[in-house]
Amino acid sequence: LENPYSSELFDGYAGASLGEIYSLASNPSPQAVEVVGELIKGMRESELSDVAHALARNPNPESLRLLRNAEGALTRFVVGNKKQLDFVKRLPPEEIDWESVSSNPEAMELLRANPQHIHWGGLSANTSVDAVEMIRGELDREDGGAESRIDWKRLSSNPSAVRLLELEM
Repeated sequence: LENPYSSELFDGYAGASLGEIYSLASNPSPQAVEVVGELIKGMRESELSDVAHALARNPNPESLRLLRNAEGALTRFVVGNKKQLDFVKRLPPEEIDWESVSSNPEAMELLRANPQHIHWGGLSANTSVDAVEMIRGELDREDGGAESRIDWKRLSSNPSAVRLLELEM
């Protein structure tokens, strides 16, 4: 650890609960982010998701480095939070979990800007009216490939897609 005080700080958090680590991950101080970096090493993915949410909202740019270097595609933990989408927009496209982004109703602007990356299964679950319209447009295309890309089971569970399903039946 670079900060001479951070080893003492880290010792104070050794054995910290998930809630304590989550709170620390929300703290923008460089020392807190550094300690979180040590604490997340070896965490299970199920635990890491909560911490990833806090890090994605953390304004400290070093939190972005932690998210990018941690194991797994942490962008899959994106939810309908604008700040988390701002985080995702800063990532190179190959580091984005497009299935999660495609299912996020707040991500339509990002999806319209990157149509080649749309995950149609994720979009099928997206409750945004814009997402349903995007699916409708895809179904109206003449190439006929949309029907195989759409996840009909997820679309059938989407309350925003009821009218589209009635029209397609």
